[in-house]
Amino acid sequence: MAAPRRDSTPHGLLNALGSPAAARDFLRQLATAVCEDARSHESSRKAADAAAATLLADLVDLVVPALPYCATKVAIAGTQVLRGDDGASADELRTFLRRDETDVRALHVAGDAGPVKLAQPGASTGSFSGTGLWLADTGDFVELRFSGQWSTSPTTRDWHSTARFLTAAEAAAAWKPEEIVENLGVQLHRQQRGTPIAHVTRRTAILQAVHTLLAAH
Repeated sequence: MAAPRRDSTPHGLLNALGSPAAARDFLRQLATAVCEDARSHESSRKAADAAAATLLADLVDLVVPALPYCATKVAIAGTQVLRGDDGASADELRTFLRRDETDVRALHVAGDAGPVKLAQPGASTGSFSGTGLWLADTGDFVELRFSGQWSTSPTTRDWHSTARFLTAAEAAAAWKPEEIVENLGVQLHRQQRGTPIAHVTRRTAILQAVHTLLAAH
């Protein structure tokens, strides 16, 4: 004779609710509540993500006109090259990001601005790592993931990266929008302080005055 089937509902819950049917009904209501809460949370999260993406897209539209004046070429790889007869000094031969056969010019806005050197204490070899985000003067974001190797015996340094172009929505989802906004403000402020309007205006006036004097003679 087969043994009677045991109910899988925990005994503590059975004792509290009085019967398997009541326990199942309680668990069903609890599961429904959990699902509704999760859907509400997911809806709120999607709304927040959409708002962040919209904010970042609006910000990009505002700052893109200034980017040609402060953006620079983006290095995506570097190899150490020894120079001199004794090889005592070295330069880094760099490769720069290109798109449609044109150099990409961008402003660093988040993460690592270059490859991060990793090493154990006392080690003579190690690796490079890191991830950074740039805003190109075309309005696209560019994400770089660095990797590579270095050594001190002999002295070598070889790193590269993979580039991925992102929309504002993709950048907002993958990175912290507040970090991007803050760094953009800092970078643009530095550029403004580096070339004050008054200084440029005065320099132009001086050059015009010199030109007038030369023309008079």
